Amino acid sequence: MTTELWMLTGTTILFMLLLAMQSLTSLFTGVPLTVLVGDRSDLPAAEGLRGRATRTVNNSVEGMVMFAPLIMIAHLAGISNELTVMGASIYFWSRVAYVPCYMFGIRWIRTIVFAVGLAGLLMIIAALFGMG
Repeated sequence: MTTELWMLTGTTILFMLLLAMQSLTSLFTGVPLTVLVGDRSDLPAAEGLRGRATRTVNNSVEGMVMFAPLIMIAHLAGISNELTVMGASIYFWSRVAYVPCYMFGIRWIRTIVFAVGLAGLLMIIAALFGMG
């Protein structure tokens, strides 16, 4: 498997851990288990740590919508070079750093880490257009 596909796998595993963390923060902040296993129509508004966990998951979905197709396009096109490897690695590690920054409300660092991840995506795009 290519490094890019490993980074996609790692990002997917990180996302799965985020989903588990979101559920746990709900339990730890007092949302009853009966509400969590139901249709969630009576789920209270997400505030505090649970709100940040929910927003982290939502942001990760938005990131995966950009990252996964780029990696699959590169893979299907047979493009794997220093730029795609570096871009995928930067994106993955930026997501690893982004999670605690968002969860603990570290605003400026979170924004910088997000921008670094976006730069990783742009590197992959550049490689797809033969700029690398």
